[in-house]
This record gives sequence, C-alpha cells and structure tokens, in this order.
Amino acid sequence: MRSSIFFVCSMLASAAFQISLLIWPQKFQALAPYVKWMWILSAVLFLIWLFSHPSLKRLLKSNESVPVVPNAQPNINISPTISPVITVSQNPGSSGASSAPQREPHNDQRPEPRRPNIIFRRAAPIKVYVRREGGVLEFVQGADNELPDAIIACFRNEPDMTRRVSEADYVTAQIIYRNAGDEEIEDGVPSACWIQNHFETINFAVGETHCLVLGIIDVEGLVVPWKHRQHEWNGDSIVTDDKIFKGVSSIEVRLIGDNNELLLRPVTFDFSIVEGQPRVAKRADS
Repeated sequence: MRSSIFFVCSMLASAAFQISLLIWPQKFQALAPYVKWMWILSAVLFLIWLFSHPSLKRLLKSNESVPVVPNAQPNINISPTISPVITVSQNPGSSGASSAPQREPHNDQRPEPRRPNIIFRRAAPIKVYVRREGGVLEFVQGADNELPDAIIACFRNEPDMTRRVSEADYVTAQIIYRNAGDEEIEDGVPSACWIQNHFETINFAVGETHCLVLGIIDVEGLVVPWKHRQHEWNGDSIVTDDKIFKGVSSIEVRLIGDNNELLLRPVTFDFSIVEGQPRVAKRADS
C-alpha cells in the first residue's frame, strides 16, 4: 500500500513539473544558475542514502566479521641420526578445529518473568466510617469508639531478594462466607471493598500494603460492603452495595489479578464474636 501511494505521488509530481515547464518557461529559466548546485546536492543526498541503507550496513559488517586464518606452516623436525628422519606436523594453530573462533556455551535459560509476590500480613478488628469522595463511597479507619466495629485483612506485595517482583494491578478480592457446618452462605461477594479506595479493584506497587473490609458488625449479622462497575450510556460508574450474612463462622479470601489468576493461595479466617467484640484469626493450614 505504501509503495503504491509513493508511485502515484511520484507520477503526479512529475506530470505537474512537466506541465509547469510548458506554462511558465520564463520563470524556470531564471533558476538556471542554481541547476548545477541542485545536481551536486542531489548527488550528496543519494550517497548518504546509499551508505545508510540497512542492506549495505549488514554487508559491510559481515565482511568485517570474517576471521582471517593464517597460512598453515609445517613444522619440520630433523632427527639427529645417520639417516635423518624428517617428520612433518601441522601447526596446531592452523588446524580446522582450533582455527575456528571459540564460542561461549549457549545458555538456553531465560530470565524468570517478573510476577507479584502478595503475602498475608494481618487480620484485626477496627473502627470504621464511610465518607463520600468524588461521588463514590469509601471506607476509612477511625478512632472514635462510637464508630461501628469492622474486621479487616491486610496484604502486601513483598519484595524478594531472589527474584524480581512486579506490581499487581487491578486486584479484585472475592470473599466466601461459611457457617459452622462449613457450608457456603449465599454467594459471597465478588469484589469486596478496600480501605480508602474508590474503586472495585486496587493496585499493589512493590512494598505496598492494602487492607480489605471483611465485614462490619451489625445486630442483624455481618454487613459486607462491595463495589461493582455499572455501565451506562454516558460512561461507567462505581456502585457500592452491601449484603448481610448471618451465622458466619469462617471467611475465605481470594485475591484475583488482572489476568484472572489467583495471586496467592486462598486465605481462610475463623470468625466469632466474644463478649460483643469481633474476633478473627487466620487458619494455620491456609
């Protein structure tokens, strides 16, 4: 396609130039003193184009890379006997095997691709309140004892001395709630809320820690806020909803990356309320 456009443009320019010579010959005669310099400039530009051509560069490099092998000179050894024995041996440096350039052994091992290193840090009860930022609700840790109790779980993208760690972008937290019989309660939430975060996903730079809202304590049960993206004709909006789970005994958290892969093994917590205070502890086998 590009070659065709170039050909058509060249033909049009040539035709326009020929017609211009016929229409305005006197104007072009005034440029006669400059014709010689125009030819010299075009020749210089052509040489620059020629020597900068990739094919010519590759040809010159290939000629420079051909190793020069010295002529093989025989070593003549004369034995000091009555009948001299002449033995001819090839110069060790001229043999085909030794004259070839020695190559470094090829290493087929490719560097390990970077990937996130998400680890669990802690789970704890906190005080929490809700604020509206830019039209979106977000949950913030507070210090007022009058605030409702909530439970959170925190995770970090941990640096590693043995490999390169990448950031984890657009991380979604799916939470599953189970009762004392280890049966799932409803369907959990697909995208739980993160502390001080507007969106339904969150980004983990290397070394960053973020905390997830596992639930807010309420008289009706465990209130779990979650966010989802709602598609509208004028753009997307982030909507915050909540679900109420009753009889929760354990909570399972799954962190999902932007390629729909689990970023770490699902983490399970035992949950209970003792003397009105929430208790959450990570299971040893998760």
